[in-house]
Amino acid sequence: MRWSQSKTTLLQTVSLSSLALHFRSLLRQCARATALLPGKQLHAAATVTGLLSSPNFFLRNALLHLYASCSLPYHARKLFDEIPHSHKDSVDYTTLIRSCHPFESLKLFVQMRQLGLHLDGVVMVCSLNACARFGDTKVGSQMHVDVVKFGFEKFDKLCNALMNVYVKFGLLGDAKKVFEEIEVPSVVSWTVFLEGLVKWESVESGRVVFDEMPERNEVAWTVMIVGYVGNGFTKEAFLLLKEMIFGCGFGLNFVTLCSVLSACSQSGDVCIVPGMSSIYVDGKLHQFIAGDKSHSRTSEIYTKLDEMICRLRLAGYVPNTSCQVLFGCSDRDDCSEALEEVEQVLFNHSEKLALCFGLMSTPSGSPLHIFKNLRICQDCHSAIKIASDVYKREIVVRDRYRFHSFKHGSCSCSDYW
Repeated sequence: MRWSQSKTTLLQTVSLSSLALHFRSLLRQCARATALLPGKQLHAAATVTGLLSSPNFFLRNALLHLYASCSLPYHARKLFDEIPHSHKDSVDYTTLIRSCHPFESLKLFVQMRQLGLHLDGVVMVCSLNACARFGDTKVGSQMHVDVVKFGFEKFDKLCNALMNVYVKFGLLGDAKKVFEEIEVPSVVSWTVFLEGLVKWESVESGRVVFDEMPERNEVAWTVMIVGYVGNGFTKEAFLLLKEMIFGCGFGLNFVTLCSVLSACSQSGDVCIVPGMSSIYVDGKLHQFIAGDKSHSRTSEIYTKLDEMICRLRLAGYVPNTSCQVLFGCSDRDDCSEALEEVEQVLFNHSEKLALCFGLMSTPSGSPLHIFKNLRICQDCHSAIKIASDVYKREIVVRDRYRFHSFKHGSCSCSDYW
């Protein structure tokens, strides 16, 4: 009888371990595809089946990576804290450092050092990026010592991240030393150094380096054009733009286009019409532009915006950053800061601000009518579709071209407009 019970327990353990491995494989696929909804369903299934209560800590590791990949640092941190210290490895710390607020990321990096965990090039790059965002020169200098100590000074990406820290702090001399120590600087290395010169020294110094570059990417051209516009050299900006498009075959990106429009505005050649969304509440017209903070209830609106974005994300919303073009980044790890900035710009679009004001100012379930003077962007269209289902509202948006009636997560235009 005792053997029979032991055999049954052993079979159950083997079965659970096998199931946990299948779950881990599926969760990894969800993380790679940033597929939050199926990932959450797997999380729920793992909880119901008791997999998370078993000593399968690798399953919690997989869930941690999923939530970090889907930009949900709170959920990732909660799972991280549930994993015993003896089962946390460098990969778990690196994953969390990538997704957390810069201050929290640096605290985790310090904790890794104190625990004696292995510090590889990936975690150093992620920590340096956090350092650049947080703006701590002391930590940045200490990390430079670590880079030399562990022999990472020949790693191209790490040197670029280190240069970026010094450029952000305005320590151009230190950035130049790092640049000169790179045996064969990549186009990214040249571009980071170029950005520092244009920003902290002079656009003329930047142009000298720009002309010396053996290869130029879209970012390098944009840095120079933005530098010219920012210093009032509109003629030089237009000439460089012409060479960029017709001489080198690069297309316009969002930042370059904004800079050129700014140059046109400075020269009096164009009048820029800002996007504006309007909504009537209690017979009064309320108007919003992107990033608007002029409304008397601004604080409440942005609090509602944070709550709405959180609920939309949980319902499957993924910011469409192509609507707010991120220039020059092909490596996601190198662009985490820029991506967050682009997402924040998307969240602050006038349509979303008007929607938030309508949601907080009208009775639950009542329809909302929003007017946009320009065409609604794809990201706002997707967000409002999901919002109509999450908040159980009919939301009508009249843009420059047509009416969009959003109900139950769908739009009357069938996503074609």
